[in-house]
Amino acid sequence: MARSVYPDPNSRAYVSFSTSSVPLAPVAKSKVMGANETIPGNRTVIEFQGYLDRVRNYIPIEILAFFVFVNSLVGKTHTTTGEINANGYVAVAAVVLGAIATILYVRATARAEENPFWKLQATLALLAFFIWVYAIDAKALGIFKLEVIPSLSGLLLASFTVFSGLIIPGSSTRVPATIKLRYQRLEGTVNDGKANGKVGLIEINSKSFHSIERMDGYKWLRPGSYECEFGVWTSSSGKKSQAIRVLGDYSKGRIYIHPANKPSQLAGCIAPGVTKTDIGVGRSKEALLEIFRECGGYVEGKKITLKVEGVMPEFEPNVVEIEPGDAREAYVEDVSDELLIF
Repeated sequence: MARSVYPDPNSRAYVSFSTSSVPLAPVAKSKVMGANETIPGNRTVIEFQGYLDRVRNYIPIEILAFFVFVNSLVGKTHTTTGEINANGYVAVAAVVLGAIATILYVRATARAEENPFWKLQATLALLAFFIWVYAIDAKALGIFKLEVIPSLSGLLLASFTVFSGLIIPGSSTRVPATIKLRYQRLEGTVNDGKANGKVGLIEINSKSFHSIERMDGYKWLRPGSYECEFGVWTSSSGKKSQAIRVLGDYSKGRIYIHPANKPSQLAGCIAPGVTKTDIGVGRSKEALLEIFRECGGYVEGKKITLKVEGVMPEFEPNVVEIEPGDAREAYVEDVSDELLIF
């Protein structure tokens, strides 16, 4: 069960308001779902976060339980002469520590789920903490001579519970970092019985993945830098997958980095893999999910830079290349129809 609040990938505002559900980021699914991430047949189960999930996550239940316990131990906060005694300072310290713990808890939970979108949740969780402090008539309120109005505390509690779940972080809360992906063609080729493939390496941050790319005269990316964006790749059979689309006049948006296992399943595109096989790459879906994680999570339209190094063997400058074909069948052994579908 995810404890972070995830953004709406279709919203470009800082915050949006809706009762709709949003998909968990791929890495969040793997962290939270564990063994339940896949079902027989290697079909990926997509989890969503709904209105009630957000209400629960915005309320720092664990911190409130700690605060209520400490507050119950605090006795009279003033001496007989009206001066603040040790209990009074403990009461105030409990509020301060609770507020700090709320922020740290939200941030730690987000990091554990590798979700960088925690600031809005921390703000609302802090607001919830102070509302509950007021509603339970915490001993610290007496230090500041604040009187609790029952009807107001009830209104605040009800309002937060009803309306907080409508608040969804937008995609503009994502960190605007310059993300660079490096693709290097290496020495060596493979043959799967139907097509020849060029082996390579895809690198991002400190991680690297094997790759395979079809030869046989298909169009290929020349060395250089290319602007790319996250988008949806569709095979000829109608399968859909989150992928990385190469932009520009040369690619015309038809060259992708998408899951595949061997060169005959490609037609100008590039496939990543966690492992290297005799005919291509393995665990391609897992590699792509990891690349998305290193990019801060999948958001359709997010821009990254791809740096390409190395050339295809026996390159002839005047060769008539085969364009990436939308009509090609791309059955992938370790990818089901439900792979990464929204």
